[in-house]
Amino acid sequence: SRIVSNLLAFARQPKIAPKRLSINQLIEKTLFLNSNQLKIGGVKVGTRLDPNLPDLLGSEDQLQQVFMNLLSNAAEAMPLGGTITITTENRYVDYPIGNYDAVPEGDYAVLRVADQGTGIARADLDHIFEPFFSRKKMGESGTGLGMAVVYGTVKDHQGFIDVYSEVGRGTTFTLYFPLTRETMD
Repeated sequence: SRIVSNLLAFARQPKIAPKRLSINQLIEKTLFLNSNQLKIGGVKVGTRLDPNLPDLLGSEDQLQQVFMNLLSNAAEAMPLGGTITITTENRYVDYPIGNYDAVPEGDYAVLRVADQGTGIARADLDHIFEPFFSRKKMGESGTGLGMAVVYGTVKDHQGFIDVYSEVGRGTTFTLYFPLTRETMD
């Protein structure tokens, strides 16, 4: 079953063998490969990608999975249609992010996926990254592992996630990936 295969994939996620990659190219490739899926139900995708965004060190397969999980969730949160906005930027961070106590100061590649969907209730926000947490009805798409995979992969890349949501107005996931000296050259 799909649940078992997703669980096994989650359990044996390999430690990343990082290579230098462009997050912008990864986004464009993922959107191109999944364009048919994303056109369902009047969902549009807009991008604002920083052309000067430095590369980062990471696993292309894992980051592509993160991006697809975020896109799928955003599309599902908009049953009446709407726009998913994807932005990237280079940002110097010297302040706390989300619920993290310690965030190393430095340069980060920032990926933001924002939807105009139903939003996430405040009580659920603290649980969305837990394995099997889902508000979907049994038998609907998903296994409850998508956001746990996102969290685990971002953590494996020494990154951070911030989530902002308003019920009835949408949700924004902001992912921060640290840039290293070798990726900024």
